Amino acid sequence: MKKINSLLVIALLASLSLTAGLTGCCDSCNKGPSDPIEEPVAVPSAKLGDKAQALTISEWVKGSAVDVTDGKNIYVVEFWATWCGPCRNTIPHLTELQKKYKDQGVVFVGVSSEKSEDVKPFVQEMGDKMDYNVAVDKDDATDKAYMGAYGQNGIPCAFIVNKESQVVWVGHPMEMETHLKEVVEDKYDLGAALKLEEVRANVEGYAELAAKKDPKAAELAEKILQEVGTDKSTINDMLNAAYHAQDFAVLDKVLAKMASLDEDSAKRAKQIGSQIAAERAMGDYMEVATKNDEAATKEAEAKLFAALKDNPEGLMMIASQFTDIDNMEMADKTLDVLAAVDDEWAKKANRFRTTVKIGSLMDNYATLVEDKDADAVKRAAAEKELLEYLETDPKSMAQAAYSIVMRLGTAATPEFPLQLLDEADKLQTEKPTVPNDFYRAAIYIRLGDKEKGREFSQMALNAMEDENMKKQISAYLETLLSAKEEEEARAN
Repeated sequence: MKKINSLLVIALLASLSLTAGLTGCCDSCNKGPSDPIEEPVAVPSAKLGDKAQALTISEWVKGSAVDVTDGKNIYVVEFWATWCGPCRNTIPHLTELQKKYKDQGVVFVGVSSEKSEDVKPFVQEMGDKMDYNVAVDKDDATDKAYMGAYGQNGIPCAFIVNKESQVVWVGHPMEMETHLKEVVEDKYDLGAALKLEEVRANVEGYAELAAKKDPKAAELAEKILQEVGTDKSTINDMLNAAYHAQDFAVLDKVLAKMASLDEDSAKRAKQIGSQIAAERAMGDYMEVATKNDEAATKEAEAKLFAALKDNPEGLMMIASQFTDIDNMEMADKTLDVLAAVDDEWAKKANRFRTTVKIGSLMDNYATLVEDKDADAVKRAAAEKELLEYLETDPKSMAQAAYSIVMRLGTAATPEFPLQLLDEADKLQTEKPTVPNDFYRAAIYIRLGDKEKGREFSQMALNAMEDENMKKQISAYLETLLSAKEEEEARAN
C-alpha cells in the first residue's frame, strides 16, 4: 500500500524535533549537488586544544573581517552551504546565539566554500535572520584547516575557539549552546572533552570490529560504556553501531546505559528496546512465512504473538509492517492482539484501522488525479467518499489535505485539499497543536503560490504558543520555500 495517510504527517512533525548528527557534525549534507558518490573519509590531523588556524577568506559577504587567532574574543566558526537544508534550518538559531552572547565577547562567523555569486543573494534574502559575519572560503583553505584537520565530513558544523585561541569544541550547531555557555563562563572542561574524543574514536573502532563479528568488539564495547559517562551523543553512536552490526548483546547493554541517564532517556530506551524486540520477532516470523509451509507458518504466528503480548508498541509497529506488505489478514490479527492489551491500546488499534482505511481511500483518489483520462465523475465520487469518511475527524482531514499535495505535487489542485481544511475548521472544538494554517501554507508553497504560502505561514506561527514547536514549524516551512525556489530555478 502506498503511504498517503496521516502517518506521513506524524513522521514529519516527529522529524522536525530532531537535530541532524548525534555526535560531531551532521552528515546529511556531506556532499554537494555535483560531488561524486564516494568521498574519502577525512583523517584528523588536529585535536581539541590545538591552536585555531587563521581564516583564509576570499570575500567577507556580511560583517567585517575576523581574526580568530587574536585572543580577544571567543569565536564560533560554522561551515555551511546555501544548498544544505539543515544548514538553512540552523541559521536563525545561530543568529539568536550571536545576539545572546554578543555582549559577552562571542563572535560568530559563517564560512561557505561556494562561489560569492551564490552566497551573496542568499545572505541578502535572509536579512536579519542571518545576523552575524558571513565569509566565502578561499580555495577551500579554511575548510581544510578546520573540517579536514578535525576529520569532519558533514555540514552544518561549528567550531568553538576560546580566548586562548584553542579549538575546544566541534559539533552540530544545534548542540552547541551548553558548551558555548561553559566556555563563556570559563567552566568548560577541556580535559574531559579530550577524554570523550578518545571514547568516540573507540566507538568507530567498535563499529569496525562488530561489523566483522570480531569477538574483541564485546571487550571494546565494555570499555566504552564504562568511560562514556553521561554523554548522550556518544551513547547514541554506540546504539547505532550496535544496531547496524546486529550485535544484540551490546545493544541490550547500551539501552541499559541509556535508561540510567534520566527519565526521558529511560523512556526512549524502553521504546527502542520494544521496537528492536518486535523487529527480531517479525524477522523470525517472516523467515518461516516465506517458505509457504502452512503448519510452520501457523506455529511461527503463535510464537510471534506470544513474544509480543506484553509489547504493545511492538505490536503497533508490526501491524504497520504487515500493512506495508499488503498482508491485511495478519495486520488485522495483530491489531486484535493489540486491542486486547487494554482500553487505551484498543482505541489506538481502532485509530490505526481508520488510518489504513483513509490510506486506501486516498490511494484511490490519487490514482484518479494522476490519470489524466480518469472520469471526472469518479474523481468527484472519490472526493465525496473520502470527505464523508473523515467528517468526524478534523485532525485527519487536515493531515489528509497535506498528504494529498505532498504526494501529488503540481498534479493536485488546491480546491479539494483546501475544502478539507475548511471542513476541519468547522469541526474543531479545541485549538489544535498544529494550526490548520500550517497545512494551508505548505499546500500553497508546494503548488507554487509562495505569496499565499508566506501569508498563511505567518498566520500559523502567530497562532502557536509553544516556542519550540514554532521554531520547528518555521524552519520546515522555510525549507519548503527554498526547495520550491530551487525547483523553479531548475525549470527556468
